[in-house]
Amino acid sequence: MKDPAAVVTDLTKALAKHWAAWVVDEPAGWPRSYPIGTSARGDLETNYATTHRPVMQAWDQWGAQHVHLSCSLRYARRRVGRLLLNIPTHLDISDLDTAAALAAENWSITIARARRRRQILSDTLDLELQPRLLQQTVALADTDFTLLCRTVDWFHHHDATGLTTRQVPIPGLDAKWLDKHTALVLALLDRDSLDLIDRPQRIDLTYLDQNWRARGNRMRDSLATDDTNATVAYPPDIIVITENKDSALFFPTLPRGIAVEGGGWAITHRITRHTWFQHCPRIVYWGDIDAHGYEILNKLRSEHSSVDSILMGPQTYDEYHQFGVRTDRRGNPISAQRKPLPNLTDSERVVYNRITDSEHSGPLRIEQERIPLEVAEQVVRSRTPRQPAD
Repeated sequence: MKDPAAVVTDLTKALAKHWAAWVVDEPAGWPRSYPIGTSARGDLETNYATTHRPVMQAWDQWGAQHVHLSCSLRYARRRVGRLLLNIPTHLDISDLDTAAALAAENWSITIARARRRRQILSDTLDLELQPRLLQQTVALADTDFTLLCRTVDWFHHHDATGLTTRQVPIPGLDAKWLDKHTALVLALLDRDSLDLIDRPQRIDLTYLDQNWRARGNRMRDSLATDDTNATVAYPPDIIVITENKDSALFFPTLPRGIAVEGGGWAITHRITRHTWFQHCPRIVYWGDIDAHGYEILNKLRSEHSSVDSILMGPQTYDEYHQFGVRTDRRGNPISAQRKPLPNLTDSERVVYNRITDSEHSGPLRIEQERIPLEVAEQVVRSRTPRQPAD
């Protein structure tokens, strides 16, 4: 037999799982019953005084304390020795408001907010929310919900074709807010796209050829990602993509070489469509020794199969591990969850498996800036493509 606290816990768990559906379908599904449970006759008689009677008394007290709510205890008559007793078997709850009042964690506030926001969307935008969308809207702060309504209403009545997120003329709208909440806005509009255009990104690069520099030509360049016909100063024989900016800006000279600022994940979709990149005979990626570095390398190889890597193998990890860290720049633990990365070489996978092992106590990140650029230059010059990536 469960005591009142245990049954309220069951109710709270059910409410956490189903509250949105109960609001949408209200009042269907009510009343609802939650079992208290009864014991076999032998156990009831043997342990009545020590176990069952205290629980029954607890239920009597609980019922008296909650007599003002629309709930009731259901009883069954059971014989205990010579006594014929009313044993509580179920807690019957008449409606969602009562369930919210009985449950922990201020559920009455959540239910009231859900009803209010559902009604606002229904009245002003003629939207009938399904449970999943209701959950998302209730999770928003009041200011975000107000902006959501304003945004959905604007897109419902206006054509945004040709605008960027920054150009949408909605009072109080920030482009970052719209980027973050686009999926919810689309779901409420029942659309696949807002018809906005993406602002082209930049590919920043440094020319490494000494002869080119000696003639007084520019050292650096910048190309727009949507201008796939743009050309670089010379067809490169080697492209070195670095994950971080400093490494590309100051990479030592290489004959017919170009260093590209990878910028993390951005490089995997910025550069691969450009002809000068596709035609380059040798492409080298140099990233941080951390989970993201190997994920970026894996993704880059899915776009261009001949990408090599440098200084991302076990020898480099062991040599520079004293510069490694287990927390990011804000002091937060570095995430190193293992993912299937089919495009890594055996050497790269050794390190990746090491730093994504939950039992690993060593560094989870060695930033490429900790490795001297002269070392990277020597590795590039001394190796032929697809040698072991140390």
